[in-house]
Amino acid sequence: MPASRRVAALFVLGLTLAAGACGPRAAAPTGPPERPAAPASAAAPPTSGGDPANDEWRALERAAEAEGRVVIYGAPGKEWREFLSGPFARAYPGITVEYYGLGGAEIGSRITSEQRGGVYNADVFLTGVTTVNYTLLPAEAIVPVRDVLMLPEVLDTSLWWQGRHWYGDEEGQYDFLFAPTASKGFAYNTQVVNPNDLQSYRDVLDPRYKGKVVSWDPRQPGPSSQALRFFYHHPDLGPQFIRDFYTLTDVTVSTDGRQIADWIARERFPLGAWISTVEVDQAHDQGLPVDSLRRPLREGGYVSSSYGGIGLLKNGPHPNAAKLYVNWILSRTGQMALQDIVGQNSARMDVPKDKLRALGVAPEEGASYVFIDLPQYVLDRQAEAELRRIPREVLDSR
Repeated sequence: MPASRRVAALFVLGLTLAAGACGPRAAAPTGPPERPAAPASAAAPPTSGGDPANDEWRALERAAEAEGRVVIYGAPGKEWREFLSGPFARAYPGITVEYYGLGGAEIGSRITSEQRGGVYNADVFLTGVTTVNYTLLPAEAIVPVRDVLMLPEVLDTSLWWQGRHWYGDEEGQYDFLFAPTASKGFAYNTQVVNPNDLQSYRDVLDPRYKGKVVSWDPRQPGPSSQALRFFYHHPDLGPQFIRDFYTLTDVTVSTDGRQIADWIARERFPLGAWISTVEVDQAHDQGLPVDSLRRPLREGGYVSSSYGGIGLLKNGPHPNAAKLYVNWILSRTGQMALQDIVGQNSARMDVPKDKLRALGVAPEEGASYVFIDLPQYVLDRQAEAELRRIPREVLDSR
């Protein structure tokens, strides 16, 4: 991609965010979650002549409870499973949540394989934007989720980040992105690496770090994908920085987050770059000498929704329960559960951010970020091919 196009794309979509300050992550709520408020007062059932919107919401709840089940193909991991199944099931005990935690490649192949065989088991999916755009949409396996949004607090764009709804597809209707979370550039051993020496992404190229860096294997799906996409389109980094990183640092790659955190803690590789910092933060909380960089770098930062994109599958067997579920997930109640349980930032601006900023996952006020999951980036096929080819060539030649 020409540099001028990368510059234009970056600055058209570069985002300066305003968000509140925060502290450590809170524990998952233990009490039963509230149901989202009905469109009008939910203090008493509507009477004849009541608010039609309120009547419609209560009718949806009854229809969903009559179906009695909603089937979710969602993200792997216990935190995602708890967020996407537990709170909704407690709010609506008459609806069984059947949840399957699947990785991006697995969820795409499962859905397309089932539908080719005329099997329509699931109602709702949650997965990454690559799976949506390169697998599910071409297979015509999904239907517009925008059409089922009905809660006023969900429809009101003023309550959402940057005053709009975010979608991961070009048509802006299939993949609602609700978790734009800031990614952390580096993780490090606190006894070996001085975080003040890390002010730019380019600082990882310093010869002092050669042979001391671990990163997520870019040949496999994972956190390096968003990082490389950001670097590729950044006018001050670009494809050459990607090549320099894999060539000059003698980086070791892995797809085991716990192993990466252990290596950093044991000083085998004291600097981690473009990795999942979940395990590093857990190790930090356990008192190990590791931490993640919780501030943007000189070139700015990027946000990604990861598995936080929700949509509807074609011919879902429980359409009312699916509609209720989607609106609940996107309600303030549902998004508070996202932040409390998963620890990802919600796109809702009426959800407090004070427990995420110190973790480095809620964007800092006044800093520049790019939402790297947007289709303008993901569907740039030339860029996607090149940013994958460069590290593969370097790593495979070793």
